Amino acid sequence: MNRTVRLAAAGLAAALMLPSAANAAPANRVLVLTSRVVQRMHGGEIDGRMRLTLTPDGIISGTYQDEDTGRISDVEGGVERDNKVWLEAGGALGGYHFTGTLIGTTIDAVAYHGNDDLHLIAVPAT
Repeated sequence: MNRTVRLAAAGLAAALMLPSAANAAPANRVLVLTSRVVQRMHGGEIDGRMRLTLTPDGIISGTYQDEDTGRISDVEGGVERDNKVWLEAGGALGGYHFTGTLIGTTIDAVAYHGNDDLHLIAVPAT
C-alpha cells in the first residue's frame, strides 16, 4: 500500500510539472499575402507578395517581394490589440511607413510621403 501511495504521488508530481495547454505560450502566426499598392495621387500600382510573421506580443517581421522585379525587401512593424497595424516597408515600396488595420488576415493601410498617397491592400495568397 505504501508503494502504491508513493507511485501515485510521483505520478501526480510529474503531471503537475508538465505544461498545460492553458499555460503554453501562444504560437507565432505566419501570413502569406498578395499585396497591391495603389498610388492614388499619381496613378499606378505595385503588386507583390508579403510573408509576415506576427508574434504574440504584436511584433511583425518579414519580407515583401515585388512581382515585376522579383526584388525582396524587409518589412517590420507591429499590431496592437485594437487591430491597428503599422509597417515599415523598404526597397521597392520606397521606405514608406504604412498605418492601418489588420482584420483577420487582411491588411488595409495607407502611407503618405510628400505628394505620394499610397493605399496598401494585402489579402491571403491563393
